[in-house]
Amino acid sequence: MGCVVGAVAIIVGFTIVFTVFVEITRHQIPFGKDKVEEWMMGTPQPVGSEFSDNGYVNAGVGVGWKDFTHPDDPSDPQGTPFDFKAKLGCEFQDPNYRKHTGVDFPEPIGTPVYATMAGLVVYASTNGPWGNLVVVENNGYQTWYAHLSSFAVSKDQVISYGQTIGAVGNNGNSTGPHLHYGVKKKSGAGAVWMDPKGFFNRSNTKEWPCN
Repeated sequence: MGCVVGAVAIIVGFTIVFTVFVEITRHQIPFGKDKVEEWMMGTPQPVGSEFSDNGYVNAGVGVGWKDFTHPDDPSDPQGTPFDFKAKLGCEFQDPNYRKHTGVDFPEPIGTPVYATMAGLVVYASTNGPWGNLVVVENNGYQTWYAHLSSFAVSKDQVISYGQTIGAVGNNGNSTGPHLHYGVKKKSGAGAVWMDPKGFFNRSNTKEWPCN
């Protein structure tokens, strides 16, 4: 009996040590690359009772959809989340960042971030690898703003186009100050990530290396 208990204790101890090692190693890998990126963007995660992509959502646990349409401004996303010509770094599905679901704007911490569409704030809190995350929904679209250093809006708040939603930060799975900006579109019973560059003029951004 003592041998069995000892064996179980060894197995449990090994499992704990292995789990800690994996987590520490995972957080050392650069943002958006290889296995961390796939875990972050491609692994279905349950979101409770809220509607999401076929019952799950690829990272962003608890976000879901509310089927909200702004009564005065149902416009699609437009422009960049900045009021100046921002630097455009890592791109949607960049060959070096497989399955990258948005674009990255490398700007200094504290730079104001503005809503690219009116709508309902369906999420405004910390969310795992996304760090501090704001998600705005309107007429079948969601805009995602990740790694924020601060929030200027709160969940369930109805906001206008161009309203300040927060500031650029460096948290979650991030290796430097930047805004990860994503656009998601509802599609049937699920949703798909869109290329954000289809919603703004590339000439209004500065080309910047992805690092």
